[in-house]
Amino acid sequence: MNVCEYTLPGMFIKEHRVKVPLDWSQPQDGRTLDLFVREVVDPRKRHKSLPKLAFLQGGTGGKGPRPQGGGPVWLAEALKTHRVILMDQRGTGHSSRVESATLASMDGQAGAAYLWHFRADSIVRDCEFLRTELFGGDRWETLGQSYGGFLTVSAPWRTS
Repeated sequence: MNVCEYTLPGMFIKEHRVKVPLDWSQPQDGRTLDLFVREVVDPRKRHKSLPKLAFLQGGTGGKGPRPQGGGPVWLAEALKTHRVILMDQRGTGHSSRVESATLASMDGQAGAAYLWHFRADSIVRDCEFLRTELFGGDRWETLGQSYGGFLTVSAPWRTS
């Protein structure tokens, strides 16, 4: 896992790059993807234990919101009480992306099999991995926009 830390006005940011299995049903096969995750917190509270809020963006296909320029309008309010988690879902942004060059080397069946691993159930497993392995298994709240709302109601953390 790689970590980069920096400060923007009103925000301390820790960026994580984490490896996850391409296929959660066969994690031992060795094929992996990189997930890019930003952890954003008020710099005055960076050493405090705060509740976590994971934002799940709409899409599919869109990267997580960027905090530059203050970020989305809700971020400043959320940082008053939470540590905010902004993930680029698999296949988007700074996470391992699905690009035409990747698919060009595959026939139709292999391409479809590869794309199968970018569905909602895999993104939910990625989130659960982040919640348990990167953030210590603490409960978190989610804020889902459109497709992110679908991910939220599909997720195991709703009852844990």
